Amino acid sequence: MHELRIDQWAGAGRHVLMLSGSLDLDSAAELESVLARLAVDGAQEIELDLRDLEFLDSAGLAALLACRDLCAEGGTACYVVSGRGAADKLLSLTGLQGVLPGRAPTFD
Repeated sequence: MHELRIDQWAGAGRHVLMLSGSLDLDSAAELESVLARLAVDGAQEIELDLRDLEFLDSAGLAALLACRDLCAEGGTACYVVSGRGAADKLLSLTGLQGVLPGRAPTFD
């Protein structure tokens, strides 16, 4: 497995986080820290692109749910882009696809 990598693009209050590698017990806090910073900085919209994640575990799922909750508290829109790989499979198995609002990818 590969370490979590978070590539970011931002503009006009909108932030896209493209995640690759592993979102797991070892890396979930890193994602939560980035999301908390964005919320404090006044992000209006956060898009989490999970298409390149190679591994996602329950701690990673908890980080995604924490993002949703943090965004809801601050009035920030939060979207998830999935559609292939480990993230999509686990979101489907756990029934969280409907809980985390999805959208088509911004970047291909």
